[in-house]
Amino acid sequence: HGGRPLPLPLSPLVCKYIVGKPVDMDDVRKLDPEFHRERVVPLLRKGGLSELNEILDEPLSFVSVPTQLRPEPEELEPGGAGQVVTTENLPRYLMLLCEAFLCSEIRHELKCL
Repeated sequence: HGGRPLPLPLSPLVCKYIVGKPVDMDDVRKLDPEFHRERVVPLLRKGGLSELNEILDEPLSFVSVPTQLRPEPEELEPGGAGQVVTTENLPRYLMLLCEAFLCSEIRHELKCL
């Protein structure tokens, strides 16, 4: 308006979306340290995937973690419910899990930008 800058505070997630940079585990750590500590860090430890599979009593698959706004797990990618997380695809799972945790509830709004 009138050539003057408009101060517009944006969250780090929105800024990353605007510049086309993906969110990552570090964003989760900054925005929700508890989720990072309880859902991400254990999988980064040696043997963490095996330990989690034992706790779950079934193999971990490519589905999201239930949240207050999305209480039902959702596939992180098409066919994710049937795709088992392995040590080979664990980095992809963590990337998709973090992206879904941070963005799934605001995905519609992000697409409007």
